[in-house]
Amino acid sequence: MLGTGLTTKEEFETFSYETIKKIKLIVAEVNHRNWHVHKELELLLVLEGEGIIRTKANEAKIKSGDILILNSFVLHDFICPNNQSLVTLSIVFSDKYCEEYTKVLRNIEFKVPDFCINDMLEEEVLDMQKQILVTAISYFKTGLFEKQKCEDFLLMSDICKLFYILLKNVPHEQLDDLKLVSKGKKNNRIETILNYIENNFKRQIRLSDVAEKVQLTDSYLSNWFVDNIGVTFQEYVQNLRFEEALNLIENTEWSLVDICLESGFSDPKYLNQMFRKRYGHTMNVYRKNKKKKNIGINHELAIPQSLKILNNEESISVIQNALNNLNLHYETC
Repeated sequence: MLGTGLTTKEEFETFSYETIKKIKLIVAEVNHRNWHVHKELELLLVLEGEGIIRTKANEAKIKSGDILILNSFVLHDFICPNNQSLVTLSIVFSDKYCEEYTKVLRNIEFKVPDFCINDMLEEEVLDMQKQILVTAISYFKTGLFEKQKCEDFLLMSDICKLFYILLKNVPHEQLDDLKLVSKGKKNNRIETILNYIENNFKRQIRLSDVAEKVQLTDSYLSNWFVDNIGVTFQEYVQNLRFEEALNLIENTEWSLVDICLESGFSDPKYLNQMFRKRYGHTMNVYRKNKKKKNIGINHELAIPQSLKILNNEESISVIQNALNNLNLHYETC
């Protein structure tokens, strides 16, 4: 199991952009990535391994070489059965990038029901794989070494070519002004609601609290939550609390009562019931067995989050291996 010090909970994910403004590339080794959502467009290439990606509506098996695209504000997670792992390369584009550099992207919504865009022709997939890897190697080398004047331009040209290939080959819709306004309102509501829940789930937060925050009726918000997030409000909050309790059990010596209270549960018996349902053990047995590293898991959602972000040197090495496998050579300025 990989360790990074990240909290194990569903979250609204945000990114900072260092190398080229408002673009972020991340190479990560993943055993399990909890349910999360971010407001950026994400393009992802699986570099190694096999796993499963899920949203509220769909589930797809993914493997090395698969290319995925996720529109903004799509709640999703990654799981790898049988203690396997994925190595993924994600390119995340801020909405500000779309506004400032390629305004057409601001109005684009990709139509990929199962996330994976490998139903293109073989040569088109290969072209996309190569361009993603070339863009990535440009990005990480630009951030790692003393930059020459041409390197930012090289990276930007790689990104522009990537979007050209993407728009040429992947089904998408050009949203009109009315749809764009509607989408913006919906996404703002999702961001507001999930941020509020994340900041308050440790206390006795109620659906009515959130409804008041966003000026909706309780019944409307209840239905809206299922339609847009894929689970009920209570399920979402309880899963956040459970992941927090799991994190505290694994990383502190706190008493189980203190863990229960800190993670937002009012009844230790209820939390123990959740542990029994997901693991077949009480919290005490889980903690003891975890120390012995022989815990048995009988529910896939209970796998603790495991995500390792690779540094620049590690990322370049992994990407270069993928480039070599495609017989592609990278040339700098």
